[in-house]
Amino acid sequence: MAEPLSVGDERLRAVLSYPIFKEEHYAKVLKGLQTLGVDQIESIGAVDISSIKILGKGCVGLVVVGRRGGQRVAAKILRADANRASLNDEAANLQVANVEGVGPSLFGHSEMVLVMEYIEGVFLARWLQELHAEEEVAFVLMSLLAQCRRLDKAGLDHGELSDAKKHIIVDKNGAPRIIDFETAGRKRTCRNLSAMVNYLFFKESISLLTGRFICLEKEALRDALREYKRDPSDEAYKRLICRVGLEKTV
Repeated sequence: MAEPLSVGDERLRAVLSYPIFKEEHYAKVLKGLQTLGVDQIESIGAVDISSIKILGKGCVGLVVVGRRGGQRVAAKILRADANRASLNDEAANLQVANVEGVGPSLFGHSEMVLVMEYIEGVFLARWLQELHAEEEVAFVLMSLLAQCRRLDKAGLDHGELSDAKKHIIVDKNGAPRIIDFETAGRKRTCRNLSAMVNYLFFKESISLLTGRFICLEKEALRDALREYKRDPSDEAYKRLICRVGLEKTV
């Protein structure tokens, strides 16, 4: 593995101001990283930018592995061509999620940078392709549904859980973590649980994998989901969980 680079290293300029270099943007990102205690960047991840590997690239930002006080963190950096002026709203939404025990812990933020917990693990689909006990899978699925229920009750809609292939990581301890609150919002109807149920049990690409471990009656689950959408009460939630067959883990 390559040695970590100082955040001020010239080789990182294309990452800190991506996809076009703007001196002012670069300076704000660099200052944000330094102010938040991130002094190094590691070349780690599946995405390559100017020979630097990063964890991910989206429409709003890049996520890199950084070092803060000698510990690895994930740092999200606002793109130079982003459709927003800052990451302040995303930081506020992540803080709401954190209160509910959801998402990577937010350690600090500036307008251009979020510094978060680095979650080491694999995406859910890959994890489900591995060999696991039914109890392990039931725990992961129930934990995801419970997290979504808490987000619903908190009034925070994640926004991208209907196709969550890049938004769920199972960490090295076997716990599922919902990530990336880039499009989250608190001014719309919350559909976290509904979206997650549809993704896990009705979207073909992932339901084929969950179906290896969980047998359920899909029509009965659809009925329970419709009931929850009409009346998202605790009772409707429990009935939904029973239809999935996870009531013993509630």
